[in-house]
Amino acid sequence: MQRLLVWWWLALPAVAVTEIALQRRIESNVPRTADWAAAASIVRQGHRDSDLVVVAPEWASQVARVHLGERLQPLEAVARADTSRFGRLWVVSIRGARSPEETRARLEKTWQRGLVTVRLLRLGEPAQVAFDFVLNLHRASVRVESRSRERPCPWAPAPRGIGGGRFRCGPGWNHVGVEILDDLDRRPHLAIWAHPVRDGRLVVEFADVPMGEILSGHMGLRYEAAKRLENGPVRLTVEIDGGAARSFTERDADSWRAFTVPTGELAGRRARVRFSVAAREPGMRHFYFAADTRSGP
Repeated sequence: MQRLLVWWWLALPAVAVTEIALQRRIESNVPRTADWAAAASIVRQGHRDSDLVVVAPEWASQVARVHLGERLQPLEAVARADTSRFGRLWVVSIRGARSPEETRARLEKTWQRGLVTVRLLRLGEPAQVAFDFVLNLHRASVRVESRSRERPCPWAPAPRGIGGGRFRCGPGWNHVGVEILDDLDRRPHLAIWAHPVRDGRLVVEFADVPMGEILSGHMGLRYEAAKRLENGPVRLTVEIDGGAARSFTERDADSWRAFTVPTGELAGRRARVRFSVAAREPGMRHFYFAADTRSGP
Protein backbone atom coordinates (compact mmCIF):
# COMPACT_ATOMS: atom_id res chain seq x y z
CA MET A 1 0.00 0.00 0.00
CA GLN A 2 2.79 2.44 0.88
CA ARG A 3 4.47 1.76 -2.45
CA LEU A 4 1.20 2.58 -4.27
CA LEU A 5 0.89 5.81 -2.34
CA VAL A 6 4.44 6.77 -3.30
CA TRP A 7 3.74 6.12 -6.97
CA TRP A 8 0.51 8.09 -6.71
CA TRP A 9 2.25 11.15 -5.30
CA LEU A 10 5.02 10.88 -7.88
CA ALA A 11 2.47 10.68 -10.69
CA LEU A 12 0.50 13.76 -9.66
CA PRO A 13 2.96 16.32 -11.08
CA ALA A 14 3.09 14.44 -14.38
CA VAL A 15 -0.72 14.44 -14.59
CA ALA A 16 -0.81 18.17 -13.85
CA VAL A 17 1.82 18.92 -16.50
CA THR A 18 -0.11 16.83 -19.05
CA GLU A 19 -3.37 18.65 -18.31
CA ILE A 20 -1.69 22.04 -18.66
CA ALA A 21 -0.14 21.01 -21.98
CA LEU A 22 -3.47 19.75 -23.30
CA GLN A 23 -5.22 22.93 -22.19
CA ARG A 24 -2.64 25.09 -23.93
CA ARG A 25 -2.95 23.01 -27.09
CA ILE A 26 -6.74 23.42 -27.06
CA GLU A 27 -6.42 27.16 -26.51
CA SER A 28 -3.88 27.45 -29.32
CA ASN A 29 -6.48 26.00 -31.74
CA VAL A 30 -9.23 28.44 -30.71
CA PRO A 31 -9.45 31.58 -32.85
CA ARG A 32 -9.29 34.86 -30.99
CA THR A 33 -12.04 37.45 -31.23
CA ALA A 34 -9.63 39.57 -33.27
CA ASP A 35 -9.24 36.72 -35.79
CA TRP A 36 -13.00 36.48 -36.35
CA ALA A 37 -13.33 40.26 -36.60
CA ALA A 38 -10.52 40.52 -39.17
CA ALA A 39 -12.01 37.72 -41.27
CA ALA A 40 -15.46 39.30 -41.17
CA SER A 41 -13.95 42.62 -42.25
CA ILE A 42 -12.52 40.99 -45.39
CA VAL A 43 -15.90 39.54 -46.33
CA ARG A 44 -17.70 42.79 -45.57
CA GLN A 45 -15.40 44.84 -47.80
CA GLY A 46 -15.70 42.53 -50.82
CA HIS A 47 -19.29 41.33 -50.46
CA ARG A 48 -21.84 41.73 -53.26
CA ASP A 49 -25.60 41.28 -53.14
CA SER A 50 -25.47 37.98 -55.06
CA ASP A 51 -22.80 36.46 -52.78
CA LEU A 52 -23.35 33.57 -50.36
CA VAL A 53 -21.45 33.49 -47.06
CA VAL A 54 -21.04 30.18 -45.18
CA VAL A 55 -19.03 28.98 -42.20
CA ALA A 56 -17.07 25.74 -41.93
CA PRO A 57 -17.43 23.68 -39.86
CA GLU A 58 -21.11 24.47 -39.46
CA TRP A 59 -20.99 24.24 -35.66
CA ALA A 60 -18.84 27.38 -35.65
CA SER A 61 -21.60 29.41 -37.31
CA GLN A 62 -22.99 30.88 -34.10
CA VAL A 63 -19.64 32.38 -33.14
CA ALA A 64 -18.92 33.60 -36.67
CA ARG A 65 -22.36 35.15 -37.09
CA VAL A 66 -21.70 37.52 -34.19
CA HIS A 67 -19.04 39.16 -36.36
CA LEU A 68 -20.55 38.61 -39.81
CA GLY A 69 -23.94 40.04 -38.92
CA GLU A 70 -27.36 39.63 -40.53
CA ARG A 71 -26.50 41.69 -43.62
CA LEU A 72 -23.87 39.14 -44.71
CA GLN A 73 -25.97 36.16 -43.63
CA PRO A 74 -29.66 37.03 -44.05
CA LEU A 75 -32.29 34.42 -43.25
CA GLU A 76 -33.03 33.70 -46.94
CA ALA A 77 -29.35 32.79 -47.49
CA VAL A 78 -28.79 30.76 -44.31
CA ALA A 79 -31.98 28.73 -44.93
CA ARG A 80 -31.56 28.63 -48.73
CA ALA A 81 -32.99 25.99 -51.03
CA ASP A 82 -29.66 25.63 -52.90
CA THR A 83 -26.84 27.82 -54.25
CA SER A 84 -28.35 28.58 -57.67
CA ARG A 85 -29.27 32.17 -56.77
CA PHE A 86 -25.69 33.06 -55.86
CA GLY A 87 -22.73 33.93 -58.08
CA ARG A 88 -19.90 33.82 -55.56
CA LEU A 89 -19.19 31.93 -52.35
CA TRP A 90 -17.37 33.19 -49.26
CA VAL A 91 -16.21 30.47 -46.86
CA VAL A 92 -15.11 31.50 -43.37
CA SER A 93 -13.25 28.46 -42.07
CA ILE A 94 -11.34 27.18 -39.04
CA ARG A 95 -9.28 24.04 -38.47
CA GLY A 96 -9.02 23.33 -42.20
CA ALA A 97 -12.73 22.61 -42.53
CA ARG A 98 -14.44 22.71 -45.95
CA SER A 99 -18.01 23.57 -46.85
CA PRO A 100 -20.07 21.17 -49.02
CA GLU A 101 -20.77 24.08 -51.40
CA GLU A 102 -17.07 24.31 -52.27
CA THR A 103 -17.15 21.08 -54.29
CA ARG A 104 -19.07 22.87 -57.07
CA ALA A 105 -17.09 26.13 -56.99
CA ARG A 106 -13.78 27.48 -58.31
CA LEU A 107 -11.33 29.03 -55.84
CA GLU A 108 -10.37 32.63 -56.61
CA LYS A 109 -8.58 33.92 -53.51
CA THR A 110 -7.59 32.99 -49.95
CA TRP A 111 -6.86 35.10 -46.88
CA GLN A 112 -5.47 34.02 -43.50
CA ARG A 113 -6.28 36.01 -40.37
CA GLY A 114 -4.85 34.31 -37.34
CA LEU A 115 -6.59 30.95 -37.04
CA VAL A 116 -9.44 31.91 -39.38
CA THR A 117 -9.24 31.32 -43.15
CA VAL A 118 -11.38 33.16 -45.70
CA ARG A 119 -11.86 31.73 -49.18
CA LEU A 120 -13.62 33.40 -52.11
CA LEU A 121 -14.93 31.04 -54.80
CA ARG A 122 -16.87 31.40 -58.05
CA LEU A 123 -20.15 29.49 -58.21
CA GLY A 124 -21.32 30.51 -61.68
CA GLU A 125 -23.97 32.75 -63.15
CA PRO A 126 -26.84 33.19 -60.64
CA ALA A 127 -30.42 32.44 -61.67
CA GLN A 128 -32.65 35.41 -62.44
CA VAL A 129 -35.68 34.94 -60.20
CA ALA A 130 -38.95 36.46 -61.41
CA PHE A 131 -41.20 35.36 -58.51
CA ASP A 132 -40.54 33.64 -55.18
CA PHE A 133 -43.56 31.67 -53.96
CA VAL A 134 -42.24 31.41 -50.40
CA LEU A 135 -41.73 35.14 -49.92
CA ASN A 136 -45.11 35.87 -51.53
CA LEU A 137 -47.20 33.24 -49.75
CA HIS A 138 -49.45 35.94 -48.26
CA ARG A 139 -50.66 36.66 -51.81
CA ALA A 140 -51.92 33.09 -52.33
CA SER A 141 -55.36 31.61 -51.88
CA VAL A 142 -55.46 28.34 -49.92
CA ARG A 143 -58.24 25.78 -49.68
CA VAL A 144 -58.99 22.13 -48.99
CA GLU A 145 -60.64 20.26 -51.85
CA SER A 146 -62.52 16.97 -51.50
CA ARG A 147 -65.01 15.11 -53.65
CA SER A 148 -67.99 16.79 -52.04
CA ARG A 149 -66.88 20.38 -51.42
CA GLU A 150 -64.21 23.04 -51.22
CA ARG A 151 -63.30 24.67 -47.93
CA PRO A 152 -61.27 27.90 -47.89
CA CYS A 153 -58.46 28.35 -45.40
CA PRO A 154 -58.60 31.86 -43.91
CA TRP A 155 -55.46 33.94 -43.47
CA ALA A 156 -54.54 34.54 -39.82
CA PRO A 157 -52.12 37.48 -39.41
CA ALA A 158 -49.33 37.13 -36.86
CA PRO A 159 -47.25 40.16 -35.78
CA ARG A 160 -44.38 37.88 -34.83
CA GLY A 161 -42.71 35.03 -36.64
CA ILE A 162 -41.88 34.48 -40.28
CA GLY A 163 -44.22 35.37 -43.14
CA GLY A 164 -46.59 37.63 -41.21
CA GLY A 165 -49.16 34.90 -40.58
CA ARG A 166 -50.52 31.60 -41.88
CA PHE A 167 -53.56 30.04 -43.51
CA ARG A 168 -55.65 28.03 -41.06
CA CYS A 169 -57.06 24.83 -42.55
CA GLY A 170 -57.85 22.98 -39.34
CA PRO A 171 -56.42 22.13 -35.92
CA GLY A 172 -52.81 21.33 -35.15
CA TRP A 173 -50.53 20.99 -38.12
CA ASN A 174 -53.27 21.61 -40.73
CA HIS A 175 -52.11 25.04 -41.78
CA VAL A 176 -50.03 26.65 -44.53
CA GLY A 177 -47.27 29.06 -43.58
CA VAL A 178 -43.63 29.98 -44.05
CA GLU A 179 -41.30 28.17 -41.67
CA ILE A 180 -37.68 27.10 -41.28
CA LEU A 181 -37.57 23.32 -41.44
CA ASP A 182 -34.74 20.80 -41.19
CA ASP A 183 -34.41 18.12 -43.86
CA LEU A 184 -33.10 14.60 -43.36
CA ASP A 185 -29.53 15.94 -43.38
CA ARG A 186 -30.44 18.50 -40.66
CA ARG A 187 -29.94 21.43 -43.04
CA PRO A 188 -32.42 24.33 -42.64
CA HIS A 189 -34.68 25.53 -45.44
CA LEU A 190 -37.06 28.47 -45.61
CA ALA A 191 -40.13 26.89 -47.13
CA ILE A 192 -43.92 26.65 -47.24
CA TRP A 193 -45.32 24.21 -44.67
CA ALA A 194 -48.17 22.39 -46.42
CA HIS A 195 -49.17 19.31 -44.44
CA PRO A 196 -51.51 17.04 -46.45
CA VAL A 197 -55.07 16.66 -45.19
CA ARG A 198 -57.23 13.59 -44.72
CA ASP A 199 -59.77 12.68 -47.45
CA GLY A 200 -58.83 15.50 -49.78
CA ARG A 201 -56.04 17.66 -51.12
CA LEU A 202 -54.53 20.91 -49.96
CA VAL A 203 -54.39 23.58 -52.67
CA VAL A 204 -52.11 26.64 -52.66
CA GLU A 205 -52.84 28.87 -55.64
CA PHE A 206 -51.18 32.05 -56.90
CA ALA A 207 -52.73 34.38 -59.47
CA ASP A 208 -50.87 36.73 -61.83
CA VAL A 209 -47.41 35.17 -61.35
CA PRO A 210 -44.54 36.60 -63.47
CA MET A 211 -43.12 33.64 -65.38
CA GLY A 212 -39.60 32.75 -66.49
CA GLU A 213 -38.12 29.90 -68.47
CA ILE A 214 -38.66 27.33 -65.70
CA LEU A 215 -40.50 26.84 -62.44
CA SER A 216 -37.81 25.56 -60.07
CA GLY A 217 -38.47 24.02 -56.68
CA HIS A 218 -37.52 21.71 -53.84
CA MET A 219 -39.66 19.64 -51.50
CA GLY A 220 -39.05 17.64 -48.37
CA LEU A 221 -40.30 16.16 -45.14
CA ARG A 222 -39.29 17.52 -41.77
CA TYR A 223 -36.47 15.59 -40.10
CA GLU A 224 -38.49 13.85 -37.40
CA ALA A 225 -40.99 12.60 -39.99
CA ALA A 226 -38.50 11.55 -42.69
CA LYS A 227 -36.11 9.70 -40.38
CA ARG A 228 -38.68 7.02 -39.56
CA LEU A 229 -38.55 5.53 -43.08
CA GLU A 230 -41.90 3.88 -42.48
CA ASN A 231 -44.60 6.19 -43.84
CA GLY A 232 -46.15 6.59 -47.27
CA PRO A 233 -45.26 9.18 -49.93
CA VAL A 234 -46.56 12.71 -50.45
CA ARG A 235 -47.52 13.90 -53.94
CA LEU A 236 -47.03 17.50 -55.04
CA THR A 237 -48.84 18.48 -58.25
CA VAL A 238 -48.14 21.68 -60.20
CA GLU A 239 -50.63 23.15 -62.71
CA ILE A 240 -50.05 26.36 -64.66
CA ASP A 241 -52.97 28.20 -66.28
CA GLY A 242 -55.03 25.02 -66.22
CA GLY A 243 -52.55 23.17 -68.41
CA ALA A 244 -51.19 19.67 -68.04
CA ALA A 245 -50.46 18.73 -64.43
CA ARG A 246 -46.94 17.71 -63.38
CA SER A 247 -46.72 15.52 -60.29
CA PHE A 248 -43.71 14.84 -58.06
CA THR A 249 -43.44 12.33 -55.23
CA GLU A 250 -41.58 12.80 -51.95
CA ARG A 251 -40.66 9.74 -49.89
CA ASP A 252 -38.96 9.54 -46.50
CA ALA A 253 -35.47 8.85 -47.85
CA ASP A 254 -35.63 11.53 -50.56
CA SER A 255 -34.70 14.33 -48.13
CA TRP A 256 -34.65 17.74 -49.94
CA ARG A 257 -35.58 16.82 -53.50
CA ALA A 258 -35.42 19.20 -56.48
CA PHE A 259 -38.11 19.44 -59.15
CA THR A 260 -38.59 21.60 -62.26
CA VAL A 261 -41.37 22.46 -64.68
CA PRO A 262 -40.32 23.92 -68.06
CA THR A 263 -42.21 27.17 -68.78
CA GLY A 264 -40.31 28.64 -71.73
CA GLU A 265 -43.50 29.27 -73.70
CA LEU A 266 -44.75 31.48 -70.83
CA ALA A 267 -41.55 33.48 -70.24
CA GLY A 268 -42.26 37.16 -69.85
CA ARG A 269 -45.98 36.58 -69.30
CA ARG A 270 -48.13 36.17 -66.20
CA ALA A 271 -49.99 33.02 -65.25
CA ARG A 272 -51.99 31.28 -62.52
CA VAL A 273 -49.95 28.65 -60.68
CA ARG A 274 -51.58 25.97 -58.54
CA PHE A 275 -49.80 23.63 -56.12
CA SER A 276 -51.76 20.73 -54.62
CA VAL A 277 -50.53 18.41 -51.88
CA ALA A 278 -51.99 14.98 -51.14
CA ALA A 279 -51.11 11.78 -49.27
CA ARG A 280 -53.04 8.56 -48.84
CA GLU A 281 -51.98 8.46 -45.18
CA PRO A 282 -51.39 12.08 -44.08
CA GLY A 283 -50.33 11.29 -40.51
CA MET A 284 -46.74 12.41 -39.77
CA ARG A 285 -46.38 13.72 -43.31
CA HIS A 286 -44.78 17.01 -42.27
CA PHE A 287 -44.36 18.22 -45.83
CA TYR A 288 -42.93 21.50 -47.10
CA PHE A 289 -41.79 22.97 -50.40
CA ALA A 290 -40.07 26.01 -51.90
CA ALA A 291 -40.36 27.22 -55.49
CA ASP A 292 -39.78 30.16 -57.79
CA THR A 293 -40.09 31.15 -61.42
CA ARG A 294 -36.79 31.98 -63.05
CA SER A 295 -34.55 32.23 -66.06
CA GLY A 296 -30.99 30.99 -66.19
CA PRO A 297 -29.53 28.02 -64.24
